[in-house]
Amino acid sequence: TLLANLREALNAAYSRHHETEADELGCRIAAMACYDTSHGAHTFEKMHEFDTAVDKKKHSIMASHPSSDERFENLRQISATENMHKYSYCQRWTARIQRALSRRE
Repeated sequence: TLLANLREALNAAYSRHHETEADELGCRIAAMACYDTSHGAHTFEKMHEFDTAVDKKKHSIMASHPSSDERFENLRQISATENMHKYSYCQRWTARIQRALSRRE
């Protein structure tokens, strides 16, 4: 029925918005934890390449998640500013970890 389909489409759009917010928050948390956030974007790029290779249908308005190419582009843009280089303590942590690992050898 039309009303049920409309309700489903609205719920899916709301869910896609939440997924986008979760991607952004995850990118920010990963950067604060000194991870290279460009790797997250690269993961969604690979997912999009797979979707394209298997000729997956165009993204549906009823989908609960943004398309992989949307997620890739969004994370690529966010990771340009939200990355480990933004946090000064990451360089110190990286240096400490490298020193600790070199002592083990």
